[in-house]
Amino acid sequence: MNFKQKIAGLIVIVAFLLWGAVLLIPFIDVLDITQKAAVVTFLIIAGEVLLWLGVLLVGREVIVRYKSKLFPKNWFKKSKESNSPKKDKPSN
Repeated sequence: MNFKQKIAGLIVIVAFLLWGAVLLIPFIDVLDITQKAAVVTFLIIAGEVLLWLGVLLVGREVIVRYKSKLFPKNWFKKSKESNSPKKDKPSN
């Protein structure tokens, strides 16, 4: 993994942390409701921008590699390797 991909991964992690922080904002008693709404809006927009920046930095090859794993239709399919007969055991 090169330096650019490490930075992209770090940016994506920060984006998820920002989205997670949205869940904590309602429990902060220091802010009133309008300030909470503004902070939540900022966190969501900043998280989305950082996510797409990380995706652009990570590159097409990494996205293509993980795309099939993230597609729900492929989650329960058997791979071709598991469908092939095993050659270790001799047949009688």
